[in-house]
Amino acid sequence: MRKNSSFNITDCIALCSNIISGSAYNITQKHREGRNSYNSKEVFEEGTWKGKDFELAQQNADKLMMIKPYYDGYKRSTFVSTMLGLFRNEDFDFIEFLNKLKLQTKKLDNCTSVPQYKLLIEDIYNYRRREKVNLRY
Repeated sequence: MRKNSSFNITDCIALCSNIISGSAYNITQKHREGRNSYNSKEVFEEGTWKGKDFELAQQNADKLMMIKPYYDGYKRSTFVSTMLGLFRNEDFDFIEFLNKLKLQTKKLDNCTSVPQYKLLIEDIYNYRRREKVNLRY
């Protein structure tokens, strides 16, 4: 959180767990079984949450920060979730995506769901590409 203050606590949990943000709720809930309330910050304060790969988390956060000049929604939870999924996709090359994004700075816009972001990112990614890549599945 100190190194990546742009991101909210749920996204930091997702980054440190290398999972999509929506699943961060499930992870923290496992540590709080039997309680009706949920607060990500409490889980950190209690010390009951454990991260996985902090080096990978920082690499992914750095990649997201590289998008900042081209898209001000780089820290939206839905976008973070989408990108975390794409970072694990073997067909997705982040540098290629970033280069395509530089050519189409107005193309990336806010979406309300991961599938919408994937469709939009796939369109950007496949710009001027002979062999189209499916990033949605």
